[in-house]
Amino acid sequence: MIADVLFRMRFKFIRIYHSTGNSTFGIGFNYNSAIGFSSMYTTETSVLRGFSTTGDFEMNLRLSL
Repeated sequence: MIADVLFRMRFKFIRIYHSTGNSTFGIGFNYNSAIGFSSMYTTETSVLRGFSTTGDFEMNLRLSL
């Protein structure tokens, strides 16, 4: 059962370096083309370093009906 579930999942990894000096990291997965989940974290830009900003975290849930 567990092996079958893992086989049907499609995992995604992302890393982007932006010209503004920040980076984005993300992970996600799709299950059986019906359910999708992803999350990404973006660090603060180089201009905002030194302020009390810590970046941005996003989550996404997709359901295909």
